[in-house]
Amino acid sequence: DKYGREWIVAPNQITNCVATPDNSRNIIEVHYIKKMAPVRINYLNKSFEELAKPVIRNMQVGEFFDASENRRFRDPNGQSWSLYESKPNKFTVSEDPKLNTLTLIYDVVKTDLIITFKTNTGVELKEAEKYSVPVNSNFTPEIPPEFVDQNGLVWVSSKSNQTVVNIHEEEEIFCDLVYDEKVSLVRTQFINEEGEKISDDYEDYRQIGSEFSIQLDDYFKDVNGKVWRLTNIERDRFIVSEDENQNLTVIRYASLLAPIRI
Repeated sequence: DKYGREWIVAPNQITNCVATPDNSRNIIEVHYIKKMAPVRINYLNKSFEELAKPVIRNMQVGEFFDASENRRFRDPNGQSWSLYESKPNKFTVSEDPKLNTLTLIYDVVKTDLIITFKTNTGVELKEAEKYSVPVNSNFTPEIPPEFVDQNGLVWVSSKSNQTVVNIHEEEEIFCDLVYDEKVSLVRTQFINEEGEKISDDYEDYRQIGSEFSIQLDDYFKDVNGKVWRLTNIERDRFIVSEDENQNLTVIRYASLLAPIRI
């Protein structure tokens, strides 16, 4: 036909006609059907690995095969692929089956996964990381168990963080990783000049990498009502360490004496 497609006469479909003086009745109808040939279609990735078993399709001889109709393909594992190229680039079905092999080469469909690092209140701790990941797949992000931010503060991964992200659509996907403060024990001792404790230690937990400082009045009254005079502070300001032994402040006091007249 005018499109280059081939047709053959359909069996037993020719109408018999006996000639008569009436020309309007002298009509012979011939019915045609498509002339078909098998076409083998191969599905490969860019490494020429087979994505699915070849498909044999019966197509009309002379028909042009439009590879764009196979722009997307999903393999038996559910992975989505996008057409990269077809070989040959232009394909017309031949009567000879040996010439009817079409190879479709696909690249995996990917989308952007944005991983953010935030506190449980939504404060961003460091620059987000961007990954290009296959659609219809599960992605396991590399979750740092802990990290130090630009201010030197140490953060530890929350137990609530996702260990697997399901990539089910082509739109940009966000995965928010939550981090908690990593803390260490900070201790303050109150002693007299003989090294004896005059009050219970003060203990608190502070974020590792943060600055700890203490300010005290010059005088201190213990639980017994005795007044002491501040004489020395060892390490009144320091950066909190993971080693609790490094997070110790020692405050020394002397008895506050007053003259007594007898």
